[in-house]
Amino acid sequence: MASSFIYKPTAARYGMLLAIDVLATELALAQPEDNQERLRRIKLALDDYRGGDDHLPLGD
Repeated sequence: MASSFIYKPTAARYGMLLAIDVLATELALAQPEDNQERLRRIKLALDDYRGGDDHLPLGD
């Protein structure tokens, strides 16, 4: 019986997210200096948006 919850993640969706994560990681490792600065700017923008200090974690 099929689920009526259409937003439930499927194994295929998790597989696609894994592929995107692997590709993003490989691209970031190809140019570490450029990407480190980019991640720093993203973190500062998120800290500013959330109204916190610069010691908040980058993740969830």
